[in-house]
Amino acid sequence: IHVGAPFKNWGEAVFLNIQCAVQLLLTWYYTPGVSLIMRLPFVCLYMAFLAAVYTDSVPADVYPVISLSVAVLFTAARAPQILLNFKQGHTGQLSLVTYGLNVFGNMAPLA
Repeated sequence: IHVGAPFKNWGEAVFLNIQCAVQLLLTWYYTPGVSLIMRLPFVCLYMAFLAAVYTDSVPADVYPVISLSVAVLFTAARAPQILLNFKQGHTGQLSLVTYGLNVFGNMAPLA
């Protein structure tokens, strides 16, 4: 199995990747105006990344970097919401506490 670890150690990531893929496909389905040509490179890059990680093509010392990249992507994904909240003058559903808990939760496997 993956890097010799039991499924309970890495299996959650498989289901999270499936969840993210479904959310992405639903977002694309309900968002008009973006052509398939613009979407296809992202799908191919994502699939190549997953194939590399789950077939042990990535060295084990790179895994902590991948874990930290989730925090960076989480921050980048929140940037439009942060800007909108700043313009509106309130936080809406974005909370600094929730954001901090998510970031530290992503870093927990590194400890």
